[in-house]
Amino acid sequence: MTIPLSPVTTTVPPPLAASVTSRRSRGWLWPTAVAVILIASMASNIGVMMVANSDPAFAVEPDYYGKAVRWDDQMAQDRTNLALGWQVSGGLSLSRDAEVGRLTVVLQDSSGLPLEGATVSAEAMHNARSADRREVALVPMRPGVYWAPIDAKRPGQWEIRVSAIRGEAHFTHSLRVDAQ
Repeated sequence: MTIPLSPVTTTVPPPLAASVTSRRSRGWLWPTAVAVILIASMASNIGVMMVANSDPAFAVEPDYYGKAVRWDDQMAQDRTNLALGWQVSGGLSLSRDAEVGRLTVVLQDSSGLPLEGATVSAEAMHNARSADRREVALVPMRPGVYWAPIDAKRPGQWEIRVSAIRGEAHFTHSLRVDAQ
């Protein structure tokens, strides 16, 4: 007598199938966690960068590398300034309505006489907001005195970088003034 053979089945018993499925789903857990951590880190770095760059009190000197490369030129300009012996003073006054201020620069030659006929320009920045720079061309008000209206609303200490050219002579100087 022959025993009938039952067909061979290839089904996996239910408990084993569940464990294989759970292993596959757990296999994606670590790569997903790593990707989420990397994306969160990148997003927080971008957020910090945006906050840091939007701060008006933070400033970087424009073309700093170029200024470093031209250091010898700056030293030559300083020697020229000493040889010229010109003197500079100035002030910044804010208007009562706080819309426009007045930048005044007084130039004297080496003997203390008013320096007339110069082309004078200036770059002004408040120390607390040095990223906000203003460049102005000053016009003669009287002999040796030059002025320009300037959008200056903040009282306090300002840095004024003056450049004066008369003929072949070029003079530069930085001032610190208190705006009232």
